[in-house]
Amino acid sequence: RMADGHMTQKVSIRRNDEIGQLAQSFNDMLESVQAKTNELISERNRSKMIIAHLPDGIIVTDESNKLILANRQAESMLQFSTDRANGQAIVDYIKNENFMKIFNEKLEFSKNNAITRELTIETNVGTIEHYQVTFSPVSDSTYQQSGIISVIRNITEEKQLRALRDNFLRTVSHELRTPLTSIIGFLEIISSGKAGGLNDKQRDFLTIAIH
Repeated sequence: RMADGHMTQKVSIRRNDEIGQLAQSFNDMLESVQAKTNELISERNRSKMIIAHLPDGIIVTDESNKLILANRQAESMLQFSTDRANGQAIVDYIKNENFMKIFNEKLEFSKNNAITRELTIETNVGTIEHYQVTFSPVSDSTYQQSGIISVIRNITEEKQLRALRDNFLRTVSHELRTPLTSIIGFLEIISSGKAGGLNDKQRDFLTIAIH
């Protein structure tokens, strides 16, 4: 019954001899197996809960690019259902062509380094969304690649903030450059002595200001 998966089936102990001791050892072993099984189930459920609540999309595929696991964020980003795609080639269930091209790409990992791709997608309302997809290899106990973990991030807000920062720096640089050019020009005229004589200390101060 235990071999058939009935992990709660214990042996009835009716004797105190060697057979009884063997039965008790079997029951102790069964309790240990049950405790380890419950521990593994708890760890699996905890890992699934963590992956489910990550802000990024997570997709795990095997070496044949067949879906093993995906969280809701990934389903929303790629517009597919894990229930339908589980065990199937993920590219067959991705509706967006840009995402499809990236996931259909033949990836060549070197020294277990991650591979990053970026893509731009136009939404149904005409806005532009930017995504970053990072592929990392999964290795088995023999260090052979057994699958790929794909992390999908929406970096639209980061792109927008970076553009605002760059525009601000360009504007500030432009606004400062014009008055600074005039100031430096007058300082150079004074430093040259054309506007009157200077002592060594004044000349040193002007040289510092100019450079």
